Amino acid sequence: MIGQNYCPLGAAIIAALPGAEIVSRRARDWHSATFSGERVELELATDTDADPMKLSEFCETLSEREFDLRRMFVADILVKDKRLDPVGRSILILEALLVEQ
Repeated sequence: MIGQNYCPLGAAIIAALPGAEIVSRRARDWHSATFSGERVELELATDTDADPMKLSEFCETLSEREFDLRRMFVADILVKDKRLDPVGRSILILEALLVEQ
């Protein structure tokens, strides 16, 4: 598990989806003509007893959520993949574009 202090977006996601843990985080710099930031991919795993309805609601409303991140804002976020692992945990792959403020 990646420490929440290491990834402010991950900490915000965990706050919105209690019982999940960050399995991996990948990031790369991103730049446009006027903005800079990073593209982030987070892999999350839920508890085996996670409520499927809450998980579904989380996925459906993810792009509408507001995240309070220091010095960055979430310009775009989506669920790239959702599957079960061999022990029955839901695995979510989230992709986000974070832009510096």
